[in-house]
Order: sequence, then structure tokens, then C-alpha cells
Amino acid sequence: MDESKKENPGSIHIGGDVLGRNIVIGNNSPLTITEGSNEPEASELPYLIERLIEELEKNPPENLQDVEAIKNLAKSLETATKSNSSKPILKVQAEGLKRAAEALHGVTPTVLNIASQIVAQIMRLGG
Repeated sequence: MDESKKENPGSIHIGGDVLGRNIVIGNNSPLTITEGSNEPEASELPYLIERLIEELEKNPPENLQDVEAIKNLAKSLETATKSNSSKPILKVQAEGLKRAAEALHGVTPTVLNIASQIVAQIMRLGG
């Protein structure tokens, strides 16, 4: 395959007319495509954090320490976002969340996927 055409493994490409349609990604990830929706909504972040915590609850007890660390990072990131913390601090916290989620990737791949979405959301919100 041509190197320039390789897709990012986390990328989703949708063709056709999807304006005004709900698209479900995975089990419970609705995404509504609306005209001019290039700007992310801040309300998506709490939803993503809630989903992350739900997925973390599915981990076996031997991962309890990692699970609690990721929950705490997610909650502090949400608080920091609401309190308009500085962009560099938000970026460091978001990257820390993603790195912590990588520790559980083999057990719960969805956790890393959601953590990556949270990081992307923070970056789009100006973090």
C-alpha cells in the first residue's frame, strides 16, 4: 500500500450525505453530523469521561490501582477544563490520561480509545 494513503488506525472516514444523521460508532457512541459542526461542543467532554468511567468499571480487580488512577485523572481533567486552566496544563493532564489508559489497553482496548477521544476533545477545545 502506498505510504501516503495509509490511514491513521483511529480514523473513521464516512462518505455520502450524512448531514443531520446520527452515526453510531462502536456500541454507544452516537455522533450527529450537522452543518457547520467543525467546533467541538464542551458538553461532549463530560459524556466521554462518563463513558470512560463506565468502561473502567469492567476491569478485573487486579487492575484496581490503574483503574482508580485513570478515574482520578479523568475527573481532575474535567475539573481543570471547567475552571479554564491554562492550555499547557490541560495538555499535560490529557496526555497523562492517555498514557495511563495505555496500561490497560490489553485488557480493555475501549478505555484507550475513549481516552484518546478525550485528549482530542481537549486539544480541539483549546487545550
